Amino acid sequence: MHSMHDECPIGLRERKKAATRLAIEMAAVDIAYRQGYEATTAEAIATKAEVSLRTFFNYFPSKDVAIGGPGLPRIEGGRAQKILEDAGADLLKGIARVARACVAEADPTSELMRRRRRLIHENPSLFHLHVNADAQFDTWLAGIVAEYLTAHPWRRRLAEQATVEEEARLAVMAVSSAVHYHVRRAIDNDVDIALSEDDIEHTIDMMAQIHRKDS
Repeated sequence: MHSMHDECPIGLRERKKAATRLAIEMAAVDIAYRQGYEATTAEAIATKAEVSLRTFFNYFPSKDVAIGGPGLPRIEGGRAQKILEDAGADLLKGIARVARACVAEADPTSELMRRRRRLIHENPSLFHLHVNADAQFDTWLAGIVAEYLTAHPWRRRLAEQATVEEEARLAVMAVSSAVHYHVRRAIDNDVDIALSEDDIEHTIDMMAQIHRKDS
């Protein structure tokens, strides 16, 4: 049986690790934003973050990952399933709510995230890293949706045309495209991004209007 005293050091250690990681990320983004991507080195980042070079590489494999970040966080699977269930028949709205919950975990309105988004879209190597991270996130989200549709087959719309995995991927792609649209608009206008499911749903409706054939 563990006491509270047994658990406190672990919590403190995790908080210190999180603080160190954040300090390194903030240093990396600040140098890249002020001095340029090419001028940013692992040594410069470590110096600014007041950590050793070894510590830097214990947290990040490269300067690109420190600047670009790990991508969107993933909320707990059970929480994601509950969000989808609460959305009822509107699967896309449910997916939008899951995506928004994940975006909120990253605090998208912070100065760090605003600078990071601009750096990502101005530097090809960072953008490539970002695309890969987004693809991994979409794969995770599609897995969540496929699990939900398997447990709730009456929610499916394409049962006669696609497998459950294919339908999940298509649904996630629709929501993902809407999210990327808002992120790109935020970058172009240098404003915060504070997505709601209504924003995403409205954008999906606009996309549907483009696809709709004239009668």
